[in-house]
Amino acid sequence: MSLTAYLLQVPSWLSLSLITFSLLAFSCAGLWLTNRKWPIHERESFKEVAGFIYATIGVIFGVLIAFVVLIVWEQLNETKKNAEVESGVALALYRNASLYPDKAQSEDLKKQLQSIVRSILEEEYPAMQKMASSPPTFQLIEAFWQKLRDLEPKTAKENILYSQILKEMDEWAKLRSLRLQAAREELPGAVWISLIFGTLITIAFTFIFPCENRKVHYLMSGAVALLIAFVLYNIIELDHPFMGSVCVKPEGYELMLRIFTKG
Repeated sequence: MSLTAYLLQVPSWLSLSLITFSLLAFSCAGLWLTNRKWPIHERESFKEVAGFIYATIGVIFGVLIAFVVLIVWEQLNETKKNAEVESGVALALYRNASLYPDKAQSEDLKKQLQSIVRSILEEEYPAMQKMASSPPTFQLIEAFWQKLRDLEPKTAKENILYSQILKEMDEWAKLRSLRLQAAREELPGAVWISLIFGTLITIAFTFIFPCENRKVHYLMSGAVALLIAFVLYNIIELDHPFMGSVCVKPEGYELMLRIFTKG
């Protein structure tokens, strides 16, 4: 599990506080050291050039941040959409299993599907929050596949429903695979290196500008650090669609469970 994933294992206020405190500490310590070792009058001569370079850095870093936020936001929305479709396909599969003419086979199929849905809710989704898998759920799905392989439709109606059940089962398996893949995926390390170095360079450049009022200088540098800290935390949240406070919830499967309860 990566560091960003670990940050989402603790309460949101604590992980946000850790990121904010780290960047504010870097800002304050760096500014204090710069003012101590590099007198203000020595920085006056190139403040205009530094301002032009800082503007360029701001544009480059801003574009990078915007690109990353857009990517993780689109991935979150796509994952949410796939999860909704997945539960819809599972419900359609359950409905068709209920319509299967052979009542004994139909009840058996329904019971197995109920067990799978409960396992997804109780085992698989909690496991995804730790970027892990759920072996019991895999075993139940394999058993259901075996049940479908052993099923021998005898009438035309059974053949039609059997074909539809196989089609929906195949679609369900594909969508579930996409969900599990989304739970394991993260931003590449190279992107995080760019974000971290971009953050440090952007904050460090605020140390260079001469400012007679030290309190104002600390406030301005701290404001930059605070803003970047919030953006980085949002990226971490959006990058893990099944973890943290902003996550994809199994609402469709919860609806199925209520349907099972009502009979």
